[in-house]
Amino acid sequence: MSRGRLLSKTMRPVTSNEVAAIKMRHYYAANKEKLKARAYAWRAANREKYISYQKAYAKAHADRHKAALAAYYQRNKEVLKAKAKAWQKANPDKVRGYYLARKARLSTHA
Repeated sequence: MSRGRLLSKTMRPVTSNEVAAIKMRHYYAANKEKLKARAYAWRAANREKYISYQKAYAKAHADRHKAALAAYYQRNKEVLKAKAKAWQKANPDKVRGYYLARKARLSTHA
């Protein structure tokens, strides 16, 4: 039995798309900072387009988006609560306005 025949039974050939993906991963690993800078520059130059892409993705994958936000909150719960408490302490007039608006909204539904 020839060696080529043995390999063909155990391994499948790699497609050109897979080769391109592997090359891109290697290129990205070697030039991470350069590609990050390019991405940030594009986002800054095309802010409206980027935001619309993000909104469309969030709408199309609402359950995934909600789960990611919930997981982020669970990972950073203490930090987020501390930041909210600090903001409330720094903005008591806004907090009072939000409280009164919520109270008025709830009293109309009761």
